[in-house]
Amino acid sequence: MGGGSSQLNCFVSVEAEFNDVWAIDLFYSLTTDGPYCINLKNAMQTYGPRIGDNCLPIACDGGDNQIFLNFKFQPAKVQLCIHDECFKIIDVANCFEDFIDRLYLEPELDF
Repeated sequence: MGGGSSQLNCFVSVEAEFNDVWAIDLFYSLTTDGPYCINLKNAMQTYGPRIGDNCLPIACDGGDNQIFLNFKFQPAKVQLCIHDECFKIIDVANCFEDFIDRLYLEPELDF
C-alpha cells in the first residue's frame, strides 16, 4: 500500500528489439500521505493521458518511464511507456505474474 522500491528491480522486455535492462525506481503508493508522496492518483493524473484508457500505472524507472498494466488484454499485459522515444509503448510481460517472475536483482558493478 505504501509503494516504494524493491531489491528485485531489474527486468528485460519480452520484445526482442528492446533487450535493454530496465530498473524499477519505485512502485506507486496507494496512499496520499506526505508532501512528496508519489502515489497512484498523481501518476494517473500525470500519465493516464499518455498510456491510455484501461491502463493503470504501477511503477516508474529512474528516467520516469512508466510501467503499467494494460487491461485491454486478458490477462492484463505489463507494458512500458518510453517518454524519450515519443511515448513508445512496448510489452514487458504477458501478465503481472510473469512480470514479477522476471524481476531480478540489479548486478553489482565493479569499477
